Amino acid sequence: MNSIALKVFRVAWPYLVAAIIGAALAGWVQQVRINGVKATLAVREGELKTCKGANETNVAAISSLTSERDNAVKSCDARIKLKEKTMSKIRRIDSLKPGVTGNETNSNSGGSSSADPILDGLNGMFGLERSDSKE
Repeated sequence: MNSIALKVFRVAWPYLVAAIIGAALAGWVQQVRINGVKATLAVREGELKTCKGANETNVAAISSLTSERDNAVKSCDARIKLKEKTMSKIRRIDSLKPGVTGNETNSNSGGSSSADPILDGLNGMFGLERSDSKE
């Protein structure tokens, strides 16, 4: 039986050696692939951290710009209200007619001391009329 085993060994040993070398090479190739994927993963993780940092910075900038925009809108709204108020005063003054003379007072002027309702209206726009005649 030794001769049969010896013959099998002589025929099979090159295949066994080739299988061992092939398995070692396949393992080495797979390890090279794994190392390449790990390196790519490390690069991508670094890029992801950079993007996250940029996103956080962008969120802060967007919040700041939103706050500035809201403040600008509030300021513009206040200016529009003031403009509308001034325009209504100007329209009211435009509708007045000069005509009261002497010591008479005009009901449109709120009983102010001036005989001219237009002058009283203009003075009222700038806070120069009496406090009891303001609208």
